Amino acid sequence: MSKLKYKHQLLLMVGLFTVLIVAVELFSYMRFYRIAVDKESEYINTMLNECVSQVAQMSESIKDTAGSVALNMTVQNYLNEEAGEVKAIMRSVLRELMQMGTGGNPYANFLTLLDSNGNSTSSGPSAHLYINQLGALNVHTVESARFTPLIIPVNSTLKPFSCYLLPIRTFINSRNVSEAVLIVIIDWQSKQHILNNTRITENSASYLIDSEGELVVSSETLSGSHAGSVEDVRRILSEGTSDGSVIEVQGQRSFVFIRDTAFPGWRIVNIVPVMDLNHEVRLTQMTAIFITAISLIALVLLAVIFSSLMTEPIEKLVGNLRSLGDMSKSIPVTTKNEIGYITEEINGMLKKNREMTTRIISMNNTIYEKEIKEKDAQIIALQSQINPHFFNNTLECVRSLALVNETRPIVTIIEAMSDIFRAGMSDSTVSTVESELELVRSYANIINIRFGERIRFEYKVGKELMPVETIRMLLQPLVENAVHHGLGQIMKGGHIRISGYTKGERLVIEVSDNGAGIPAETLARINNCFEKDIAYTEPETGRYCLALTNINRRLTLRYGNDFGLKIISEPPHGTTVRITLPI
Repeated sequence: MSKLKYKHQLLLMVGLFTVLIVAVELFSYMRFYRIAVDKESEYINTMLNECVSQVAQMSESIKDTAGSVALNMTVQNYLNEEAGEVKAIMRSVLRELMQMGTGGNPYANFLTLLDSNGNSTSSGPSAHLYINQLGALNVHTVESARFTPLIIPVNSTLKPFSCYLLPIRTFINSRNVSEAVLIVIIDWQSKQHILNNTRITENSASYLIDSEGELVVSSETLSGSHAGSVEDVRRILSEGTSDGSVIEVQGQRSFVFIRDTAFPGWRIVNIVPVMDLNHEVRLTQMTAIFITAISLIALVLLAVIFSSLMTEPIEKLVGNLRSLGDMSKSIPVTTKNEIGYITEEINGMLKKNREMTTRIISMNNTIYEKEIKEKDAQIIALQSQINPHFFNNTLECVRSLALVNETRPIVTIIEAMSDIFRAGMSDSTVSTVESELELVRSYANIINIRFGERIRFEYKVGKELMPVETIRMLLQPLVENAVHHGLGQIMKGGHIRISGYTKGERLVIEVSDNGAGIPAETLARINNCFEKDIAYTEPETGRYCLALTNINRRLTLRYGNDFGLKIISEPPHGTTVRITLPI
């Protein structure tokens, strides 16, 4: 395939893509029906479960309202009051209590309290029409709370109602018989919206059937659907049809879904004709096939046009690249589309390549100059050395004489000088923080012998920083500089602190003293010399600050210009030399 031209490759890929889409579409067509039916069944089950949940919520709400009214002391006092003017007043209060109960519950239409004497008190004037349908209700025979269906004629039409009967026992005299029954009337026709969401097709229907097999409410009342009748639902329940079965209903195959509700013995039956689901599935399949066919035709046409438009600019670009011999030239941009953008990017890459070549040459020159400077510095250092063996042997001879004569301070000074001398004459250019601190301690021994307790040394560097690499002879010259320049005029209370800490990927070491400090103008000139990598010269004496300049230059040569020395001073509060190293 790689040997074909771009246009042919594109057309071949479109052909393969077309075959793949057709194969996937055929496979999807065979599998889609089962998946769609399963999804529809899952959706129906979800809707039925939500409907069952709403019915349960309705049941609990009615029970809570009835319970709160029945347990109210107003009801208890009313039932225990003898007939008379006081009870008449209490009946008015009781009616207001039940009106509050119906007002706070969207499922309860009326509340009625029927006592053992046959007297009733209702929350509404028309509640007696519903109570009469219960017949001669004996309150003493209602031993437990229950829901009871009611069919009430309204405007020559039988409408479904139900009532919730809650027996009430008084707390006085400890009588264990019902003294009254609280009746909650429920108009199911106003609650038809509970079943509306369970209809997924035009001809599907849902029915709420009570424990006696009577229809409470159905979605047909609002929708006019004809998926089944009450007789069909009774037959389905009497035959023990399982949930999700497919049976004959009114001459057509239908899915049947059954759910129990929170009302004891009440069930929801949902009937969905199979043809309705097949129609929805076939319509979706045909729509998908039509869209796929149109998409494939459009894809082929666009591929042909696109390949023609792309071929000529690409061939020109390839020809220009092949004829590009001098890297200093650029490719002419002939279009403003993606090919033109690619051409501009290629020209940008050529330009960056030329700039990179120039930078590499410049960097090589800089590196060469740095190497020359380092070699010159090494030559100067070698020229300034005395014979190390002779000097070391001489120091050892003096140390032996001092030991023989028991002159311990001289021994300490000689040992410290030997350590500093050996470190200074080492062939290695690198050291560690731990080794540099040892040299500072050796130097501090000399200073303590010379000045006594006039200068105190403090070390605050963590053990985890000891192995960090640094340049050789880094700290001792800075401490020596602090002793002679910072604390030279202090007769007592001198303090030098060496501290170290990490800051991101860097190690910071600070050498601080509590001397007189450096004037702001002088400090600015010194730091400016560090930034420009030049030696600082004292204006008054013309002397060079060799120690600080040498250390800063060695740091920048080894680690780069981002590292080196910086001096911080606020007269008369002392001076801090800050060293920045990579970790």
